[in-house]
This record gives sequence, C-alpha cells and structure tokens, in this order.
Amino acid sequence: MFDINKFNLKDVENKWINTGEIAPEEISCVFGAVEAKEDRLKAIYEEISSIPKEQCTPLVQEKIESILTLIKG
Repeated sequence: MFDINKFNLKDVENKWINTGEIAPEEISCVFGAVEAKEDRLKAIYEEISSIPKEQCTPLVQEKIESILTLIKG
C-alpha cells in the first residue's frame, strides 16, 4: 500500500523504471513535489530581488543578478 509519509521521488523513479508500474497516488505526489519546489524558488526569488542592489558592491550586484537569472530560467 502507498504511504504518502514515506514518499521519496528517487524511490518512485526507480520503481517506475524497474517495474513499469505507476500508482495514481505517486503521480499526485510528484506534482506536489514540483509545486513545492516552484513555491520555494518563488520565495527565494522574491527574497533576493528585494535586496537593495544599489547599496551593494558591483560584485555582489552581479552575483544577485546571476542568481535571479538562474531562478527565472
């Protein structure tokens, strides 16, 4: 039986590859994991973009811009 509390994306991925079986609950958990990741990235982006870059050194400004670009994709 599927236990949501023991969900591990890597274990599910291995199961899908090795057995070819996919449970609907596993698909839901994968979507949930992606949403959680996107929410965290959005929060990180908002936090970093709120830093007053004009008060930072040029090197720090460059690093901030690099991070924001990486998150935006």
